[in-house]
Amino acid sequence: MSEIIVKNGNLPDLTLREREIFDMLLEGISPKEVAYTLNISYNTVQFHRKSLYRKLGVHSVQELFAKYSAINKTTNSAQAEQPAEEKLVLKPFPCPFELALIKNPPYGWCYEFEPDVFQYNRESYLSPFKLGKGSRLVEGDLWHVTCFFTTNVDLDWILVCFVDTSIEEDNFYTELSVLCPLLGSHDVKANTRCNLSAKILVTKTASGETPLENKFKLNVGGVNLEAPPLLTFHKFELTKLPQNNILKSVKPAQIQLSQKGLPVPNPLIITFLPNDAARSGGWIYRLHPDVFLYNGKKTASPFKLGEGNRIVEDDIFLINLFFTSNVDIDFFQIHFLDRTKVADRPWIMLSPYLTLKKNIKANEENNITTKLLINRTASGTEPDENQFVLAAGYETKEAPTLTFTKFEVVKI
Repeated sequence: MSEIIVKNGNLPDLTLREREIFDMLLEGISPKEVAYTLNISYNTVQFHRKSLYRKLGVHSVQELFAKYSAINKTTNSAQAEQPAEEKLVLKPFPCPFELALIKNPPYGWCYEFEPDVFQYNRESYLSPFKLGKGSRLVEGDLWHVTCFFTTNVDLDWILVCFVDTSIEEDNFYTELSVLCPLLGSHDVKANTRCNLSAKILVTKTASGETPLENKFKLNVGGVNLEAPPLLTFHKFELTKLPQNNILKSVKPAQIQLSQKGLPVPNPLIITFLPNDAARSGGWIYRLHPDVFLYNGKKTASPFKLGEGNRIVEDDIFLINLFFTSNVDIDFFQIHFLDRTKVADRPWIMLSPYLTLKKNIKANEENNITTKLLINRTASGTEPDENQFVLAAGYETKEAPTLTFTKFEVVKI
């Protein structure tokens, strides 16, 4: 059955659902509240919101308010005239403020910040995430987030990232950065003040300049966490750091891979081992820097550090891989690790997990180039304290064997 079209002399033709969402947005209701009120998914709200933005010729909630708020107030008046565009006056960012997170299956709970404007208690405020009109998130941008808050429930983890919420074919959002843990966010306790921070490297440029395509996402999780977590923020800052020009100037072909006169095997064939240390299982392989044993012989490692060196906070590594797998793999991740035991933890994470690819097919060629930002310095210079880790396949029953014809992990 075709959708009902709502006609109004002052507006382009909108579907009934688009008009409902249009009216609610102009009342200052956030997209998440719209989804709850209309009993539809947040993704559905985003789909209709993107469509009505396109029809109305606007790119943000600011433009929507400026161009159409007067029309909405006089929609039943035949004499309603098109209002002149006016600048939307935004209030300063409220602090403290409370966030009730929404369900984000299967990944716990989340909240998404749009750039420049923050909808809170049905009013418009300056957002802590500032891009500026005509700007977008760009590969190589480096951002710093700092927050001071309390939570009403215990949390197992807090992760942040940038996303492009334009719907793709598989109905997943496009991640513009890795899911990065806030430093110190392991096992956050209820009613305990937390002061957390992280640096986030943008690894992919947003597809456009609209708020839907440039978002900052806060993700939290906890065991048996059924009720929405409520976070009370006393400080929330998201700042773009000065551009690091090396991120765009270095290319894989410019990097020299020779180390101690030993060649890197080509092809490099790696069979993963069971990841017994992880509750979720899967498969894993750990690489030491510079030199490692391969088929019983000492060879050069594709992971380069250099003697007396170690992984240091704010280092950026270029990863360049070309490979095939002998089996289907549901996901393929990388990260850096320090195997030093601390308290009850058998290792220290030196970087976030970076998912390189999902749903890898057997014998399919895969070519991946990306960058990964280090968020903690290794405890020493020993190989066990500076490891590069490959992880794969929670649902893969057979040990994956990956054949690499290119494998480069180099600090830039």
